Amino acid sequence: MTVEAAAAALPAAGYQVAPAHLPVLEDIDGNALSAKLFGFEILPYLRQAVRGREDELHGTTRRVLSAPITSAAEYVDAQLEMERLRDALAAYFAQHHALLCPVAPTAAHAHGLDDLLIGGRIVPNRHIVRCTVPFNLTGAPALSVPFGWSRDGLPIGVQIVGRHFDEGTVLRLGLMLERSRPEKHYRPIL
Repeated sequence: MTVEAAAAALPAAGYQVAPAHLPVLEDIDGNALSAKLFGFEILPYLRQAVRGREDELHGTTRRVLSAPITSAAEYVDAQLEMERLRDALAAYFAQHHALLCPVAPTAAHAHGLDDLLIGGRIVPNRHIVRCTVPFNLTGAPALSVPFGWSRDGLPIGVQIVGRHFDEGTVLRLGLMLERSRPEKHYRPIL
């Protein structure tokens, strides 16, 4: 609902808005993809860097370090998935200037949770970045703008994603949404 409210604010500023559907964002699990890439590119070096000091690490970091190293074959498959994601985004941005989408699949949540309840099912806390990780992986410029509140008074943001090297459009849209959001003065959550 918050993304729809943000989209409704754009025409008043002269922007054309149309529904977007990118099946690749549903087909590719960005979290799993990033874990495979991380498991091949970074995990071996990180393990070496922290060897002997594992007990000083945060529990989440220890869990990440305990993941299996990605095999070369899995890494190649992950790279092919990355190319499919990049190609789909390039095709979308050949026709559109920006993509407006959620920042997270849920409103803000309490800190320190290992699992989240989303859509009636329990998912790992890393699921919260599901909406942003595809753009992190591809390097597409993206911006989160606070735009609404949940029933519980927790902030909800919208994400603006743009073409590669077109940060200006992303920032202009972000400023326009900031100026047009329903509540101008965000209050701290106590």
